[in-house]
This record gives sequence, structure tokens and C-alpha cells, in this order.
Amino acid sequence: MRPPRRLQERILKVTRCVERLTARDGRSPAPSVVAAELGETEEDVVEALVAGRAYLADSLDAPAFFQDEEAGATLGDSMGGDDDGYDRSEYRELLESLRDELGKEDWAVLQLRFAADWTQEEIGKAFGVSQMTISRRQRAALERLRQRLGRDTALLEELGLAGAAAETRELLPA
Repeated sequence: MRPPRRLQERILKVTRCVERLTARDGRSPAPSVVAAELGETEEDVVEALVAGRAYLADSLDAPAFFQDEEAGATLGDSMGGDDDGYDRSEYRELLESLRDELGKEDWAVLQLRFAADWTQEEIGKAFGVSQMTISRRQRAALERLRQRLGRDTALLEELGLAGAAAETRELLPA
């Protein structure tokens, strides 16, 4: 992105002034000195200095100037990496949509059966229904999940779960 022409011209003017003052005084001038020399505000000079720095790209292999414990680190080392949080949030979103489709009770049946490892009889007692009723609800809920996963192949491929989803559908009880 290019800075506005007015800022480009100010960058050039400030840069030339800094070079002239540095040659004259033997050191880099303070922004207030440059501002007084040019008749600009100090804020405008600082803006030009910062914007002018954008034209100078640093190598990712350049030293990063960290503390001694990280001596030898480069700017590239300080760049971000993969964040598993994004995948987890996508998985959470997928699970929430599946939960919404099943409803709270059917989701609870599956959670108790497969996450908490309860038997169908224990779940039936907790819900006040027979083991056979839980078995039917579990089978119906799994079938709905199987159908939903079949419809969401694009999402599963995007999440990198297409192969896992196919295996999961094969493993789900019929």
C-alpha cells in the first residue's frame, strides 16, 4: 500500500533534512530539531520518519535483538506459527451444530454412552426409561449424525477430516 502523495513528499523532505543535519552535526538529529529546521510540527516529522521506515524491508534472517537467552534468534524465528486454537474452534463449531441438530436429550444420550462410558441401562435409569428406549434413541441419533456427516463432506474436507469422517461413518453402529 502506498502512502498518500503529501506524505511521500514529506518523507523525502524529512529524509533529506536528516541527512543534511547528520552530515553537519556528526549525529542523527532529534525530531524536534528536524521539525524546527523544516518549519513542520514534530508530529508530522515523526509520522514521516515512521512512514519512511516502511520502505526499508528487513530480512527475516536478520538478528532479532532479543535478550541474551535467545541470542542468535532471527526475525523469522519471531514470526507466528500454526495455532491449534483455530482447529479447535472449528471442531467446536462442528460439534455445536451437531448438538443443535440432535437436541439436548439425544446429545446427552450419546455423550453419556460414548464419552462417559455409561451402559444403556444406566442411561435409561437416569432418564427414567427402559434400556430398549435408550438403544433406539442412540441408533436414531447415530443415524442422523451419519446423514449429517454425509451432507457436510466439504466442511470435513476443509477441516482435514474427510478420511476420518469416512472411517467414522463406517464404524458407527448401523
